[in-house]
Amino acid sequence: GAAVYHSTVNNNLIGTDNDGLSGGFGLSVTQNGDGDLRVSIDANTIHEYDGDHGHVMEARDGDGILNATVSNNFITAATDGMHFDGFGINAGAIGTDTNTLCADADFNDWEDAADGVFGGVADFLVATTSGAPGGPEIVLPGYAGPVKDAAAIVAHVQGNNTGTPSGQTFLSGNSVGVTGGGTCTLPIP
Repeated sequence: GAAVYHSTVNNNLIGTDNDGLSGGFGLSVTQNGDGDLRVSIDANTIHEYDGDHGHVMEARDGDGILNATVSNNFITAATDGMHFDGFGINAGAIGTDTNTLCADADFNDWEDAADGVFGGVADFLVATTSGAPGGPEIVLPGYAGPVKDAAAIVAHVQGNNTGTPSGQTFLSGNSVGVTGGGTCTLPIP
């Protein structure tokens, strides 16, 4: 069978507040292919990211699973440079993908993570891109709304996190969309 990888990313400081671009690409967790990546991401602080998201999780290039528990993290916006949304949840990349990304994200502070430096970005993004018919899929534990209802998805993520972060979705036509469920599978410590 496919490999299972366990990881913990806790208590890191990435970048320096008010020191433009010091955070680089922030924190990126990517599951490629057919394996199972289980990760706990807790109590990290990301300042001044540039060129990508402050924190992005991606499941792509196959039919693997990314199980992520993301709690108590703090992202501040980049003050200069091009960047994407503060926090990104992305499943799928190519036309044959059927990946699943389970994201149990709560108690995070992403409010003003993108701060409108450039148009079209939000504090968080939930997206499925490309993919084979019937996939990819994002699982948000506790979500009970329609699978492609942007407003319901954004409201769910906002309700589980601190403040009122701005949010947006992009859900490709072939994707399953966003479903609910129990908890994401945790890594073995």
